[in-house]
Amino acid sequence: MIFPFLKGILDPFKAPASFLIALINVVVFIACQDDFSHSQNKIEKILSDRELVHTQGLSFSQYVEAHPAKFKPLLLSIAKKSLDGDRQSAQQMGGLAMRNSDFMTAGLDFKFNGNEIAIAHWRKQFREILELQKDHPSYYLGLNYSHKSYSNWLSYQFTHSGFSHLFWNMIFMIILGCFVESEVGTGIFVLTYLSAGLLGALAFSLCSGLSAIPLVGASAAISGLVGFTIVHKWRQKIDFFFWLLPIQSYFGFTKLPAWILLVVFCLPDVAGQLSSVSEFGSIAYSAHLGGALFGVCMGLIHKFWPSNEVKPLAAPN
Repeated sequence: MIFPFLKGILDPFKAPASFLIALINVVVFIACQDDFSHSQNKIEKILSDRELVHTQGLSFSQYVEAHPAKFKPLLLSIAKKSLDGDRQSAQQMGGLAMRNSDFMTAGLDFKFNGNEIAIAHWRKQFREILELQKDHPSYYLGLNYSHKSYSNWLSYQFTHSGFSHLFWNMIFMIILGCFVESEVGTGIFVLTYLSAGLLGALAFSLCSGLSAIPLVGASAAISGLVGFTIVHKWRQKIDFFFWLLPIQSYFGFTKLPAWILLVVFCLPDVAGQLSSVSEFGSIAYSAHLGGALFGVCMGLIHKFWPSNEVKPLAAPN
């Protein structure tokens, strides 16, 4: 494991916006925790019924076969296996159904063939899931097919799907934020951070489309700080913390060129995006890349923008 330490965590007075943004994320997480736990636990309990998921998978498979133009060949192939009696494929389709915005919108009105009692039970549980999603913070604050207003493009950046998601995002945000804000000022930091989040969401919506699963988290905005730092320092050396496993006690700090951030952060996202299938993906690689690209652009603008500094007049001869 290796990640940038840069200047570390500075005094809050030296990077006030970084700590304020982190505080807002924490406050939103705490304020939404009860609603999140209530809705999430009930949804997971419903979906823990394998027979229900199997029925949902068969239903989704019928929906896919009835609308072949809307779906990619891989999903059509799994749907066919499901309807041919492959239970594993049916279970897989049952999970994928929750990601598909068309099915989540029109699934209840579609006429399915099969066990009418099982389908009726599934419809009842499916309606309950849709109601629970209305009170789920990740859905009404995140960015998805049914929540895509202007406010969602901003609020998704401050919404996280769990403590681990929040913790690691805020660790990187504080370290990178303290560095960028102390180097170039609060205004450029805030503009880069929030705009990278917006451009990351735009990249995700263009590349993958907004699905029924909400886009949440600060990763795209943080990627913008990574992109800015890469350009700002480029060949200069910055502090990294490393921890190499399974070698015991082999950890510490080292100085490496800033372009190493490109390898550590950006190349894995490029590989992930190139190898991912939108119907199966759970990580928004395109959002990360969109945020990083905006950060690079902001870094280049800042680096090469003509100086506004007034030069002293030349002394007369």
